[in-house]
Amino acid sequence: MLNPEPTPMARRSLQSHINLGPVAPGAKGRLRCGFASRTVPALSRAATLFGVITLIAAGYAVAQSAPPAAPAAATGQTVKPADDSASAVPLRIGPGDEVDLAVFGVPEMALHGRVDSDGTIAVPFVGPVKVGGLTATEAQEAIRQRLVAANLVRDPQVGFFVKEYSSEGISVTGEVTRPGAYSALGPHRLLDVIQLAGGTTVAAGRKVVIAHRGHPESAQTVMLDADPLLMAQDNVELQPGDTVIVSKADLVYVLGEVGQPGGYTMDDTHPSTVLKLITLAKGPTANAALTKVTILHRTATGLSQSQVPLKDIMRARAGDVTLQPDDILMVPGKHHFMAASGGIVQTLATLAIYRGF
Repeated sequence: MLNPEPTPMARRSLQSHINLGPVAPGAKGRLRCGFASRTVPALSRAATLFGVITLIAAGYAVAQSAPPAAPAAATGQTVKPADDSASAVPLRIGPGDEVDLAVFGVPEMALHGRVDSDGTIAVPFVGPVKVGGLTATEAQEAIRQRLVAANLVRDPQVGFFVKEYSSEGISVTGEVTRPGAYSALGPHRLLDVIQLAGGTTVAAGRKVVIAHRGHPESAQTVMLDADPLLMAQDNVELQPGDTVIVSKADLVYVLGEVGQPGGYTMDDTHPSTVLKLITLAKGPTANAALTKVTILHRTATGLSQSQVPLKDIMRARAGDVTLQPDDILMVPGKHHFMAASGGIVQTLATLAIYRGF
């Protein structure tokens, strides 16, 4: 609220221009002017009006220049900024990691080398410093404290950088072109690491197992789908120390009178059947005895045999037969058993390579 009471300076200013009577100190919201008996000239009246307007304008300016009131406190709700670093796993130094050390103004203490097997590095003029198990920032502070304790450098400015995390890589094994350990420096996803390993082989299955270092019981299984959208959803984030194992696909085999005998991978998401296998093998030859086709099943006691009505299956007169891993479909010839001797040799070689028959 504005105080309408004029100040003593304002009263003196008004009285210097016009003949005013005394202004009562307790007047509320108005001025009591006692004019002389003589007529006030028009100029004096204008000066009075100007003075009142000046007072009002000055009070309004003071009110506007006052600092705004503090907003009311929120009703117990606290909004915290998102912390993107919470999910990031810090990289820790281990034996064999390549590091660089520099101390500002002391070029004699520059160091480039690898961490020893006991997790230490030999800092010039200081000796071994334990950095294994620390992050780069923690190792930098540990070296700085050693320099201060040794009283070698006053307020040392230490720079410590890990060029290669040899011990914190991501291992890729199984059915990939180039199995090995790959750097975990920076974010990596499953498909990125598989591509670094040269992609999968022709015998790779869809199942990928991700084992986490120190937590083998929490291994994660990912099924890579043929659908690009579902595959993108399965492209999980990997952490340093993870091991990626690409499984080998189950195989079924076909021998005899078909266009291309051999071993064929089974689809983990869809069942493999006799008709699908015959189609992959480029169909039966003209010499194939479609009524004498059999399947050899591998069991714990050896091989067992069952008849397959391939002729009726191809004419939609009988249901298709589901195959199990390592099943062998035998397609004999009409005049003699497996006339295609080159095909059987090729298939037996394939069996030896894939399953060690």
